Amino acid sequence: MSRQLMAREILEESVLLYRKEDGTAVAVSNRCPHRFAPLHKGRLVGDVVECAYHGLQFDCSGACVKNPHPGGNGPIPARAALKSYPLVEKYGALWIWMGYKTPDESLIPDFSWLDGSDDSTVRGSVVVKAHYELITDNVLDLTHLPFLHAGGLGSAPRNLEHELVENVNEGDTYWCKRSSKSVEASPDFERFNPKLKGQVCDKANAVRWNAPAHVGIFPTYWYAGTKDENLTWLKIGTMMTPISENETLQFWSLTRNFAPNSEAMDAAMRRAAAVGLESEDVEMIEAQHRNMGTSDIFSLNLASLPGDTTPNRVRKALRKMIEEEQRELQEGPLHRIGRPRSSEPVINA
Repeated sequence: MSRQLMAREILEESVLLYRKEDGTAVAVSNRCPHRFAPLHKGRLVGDVVECAYHGLQFDCSGACVKNPHPGGNGPIPARAALKSYPLVEKYGALWIWMGYKTPDESLIPDFSWLDGSDDSTVRGSVVVKAHYELITDNVLDLTHLPFLHAGGLGSAPRNLEHELVENVNEGDTYWCKRSSKSVEASPDFERFNPKLKGQVCDKANAVRWNAPAHVGIFPTYWYAGTKDENLTWLKIGTMMTPISENETLQFWSLTRNFAPNSEAMDAAMRRAAAVGLESEDVEMIEAQHRNMGTSDIFSLNLASLPGDTTPNRVRKALRKMIEEEQRELQEGPLHRIGRPRSSEPVINA
């Protein structure tokens, strides 16, 4: 994000994002309260946003600080204020609070491996025409990898035959931990690190979820029987910003422990992400979304497989959080009209 005014749709609200002259990030409503003109069509005057339609100016708190009508310096109209949104910049991302609660930075999940990892990380984003929970299901269910991503991120289906699986939660953090012995590395891992090609490996893979839609995936290979030697790992971050019920902005990152400062490896990993994440996954998720016709997967009486355990646990946990928040809104002093917003941080960049 830069000094260029940028519009971003988040939870069906149009948000204006920009940086002040000192670099501080700002988020306010993107609708001028006069005639709802989109403010990103305007310009920055210092740290003040000027509406392109009639020239009203707003500071970074959302307050109207200038009305040029009449005579260049008119009174500030009633209701001429923008909604402002708290932001925290952390792990190379901007985290925005859309809800009614006081922001709590401790709720931001740990993506600390992204700090200082520019020499070994590639990042990207993709708009997915699907509900964010369906994307969460996808990234939590690692059993689809050998099939949807055969020839890429997925290893051979036989590697699933003797896989050990453990589902645990630590407070509001949910984990699925998988391990296999004497397996082959996936084709992408063999391309990333040729030392793995043709080797018999042991593998560990863990996936971690934090509300509402932030996932870390941690695949690791090593030569069979050499636990702490020759480790090859990736740390994959997937963070989702719901745009609407039917559209999600998905951010992804791939961090590696090999080939630092390698433009060739960066390019190889971007190609792998373009195929696996932005093509194969997105096409499948969007097709599922169209077929389902609802974001409530439990209403569809679907057949169940063992790989559904983690996605289903997470969906139930998230539903409980949403129901608790709805009760607070209805029963508490801050009752307000309209559908509630999660108080969890939402990623934006």
